[in-house]
Amino acid sequence: KTKDAVKLLEQAIELEPRLFPSYLQLCFYYLELEKNPKKAVNLLKKSIGQCPKVPLLYSSLGDSYAQMEQHQDAIFNYNKAEELGIEPLSPFYFNRGNSHTKLKEYDKAIDDYKKALNIDSKHFKAWQNLIIVYYYKGDTHNALEYASELERLDSNGKFGVWAKEVIREIKAGR
Repeated sequence: KTKDAVKLLEQAIELEPRLFPSYLQLCFYYLELEKNPKKAVNLLKKSIGQCPKVPLLYSSLGDSYAQMEQHQDAIFNYNKAEELGIEPLSPFYFNRGNSHTKLKEYDKAIDDYKKALNIDSKHFKAWQNLIIVYYYKGDTHNALEYASELERLDSNGKFGVWAKEVIREIKAGR
């Protein structure tokens, strides 16, 4: 049935090339089910040609490039989505922060993880990555501070347990 739905979405785009939600659905299929980010990139480039003012298309293109480990291209498209006024959601900033981290742009990554947390303070992976980036920078003071906060927020969960271990390891390494 999924293949039938994909064919219908492809037909919808042929009939109305400015139907951007169809592009987003196909992109999801290519990324998540087919695990084919190149196909998603090609589709999204086509969609942006038809709908150049839709921020979600650029954000999805950024996600596709990130899956391909092309983080400069990912950040370019995330920034374009932000410029066009994408709704500020925690996953957007988290994903852009991840691309900055991969490029060792740690200050920019920190800014994005903090933006993600300002929107959703329970985005535990953003907490985790923020702590890791501070540690990569050699800023054990902030790594400890944020790890303590994460431990408090998720005291009985896997991220709280992880934070407790990080605190122990950092203190042992001093």
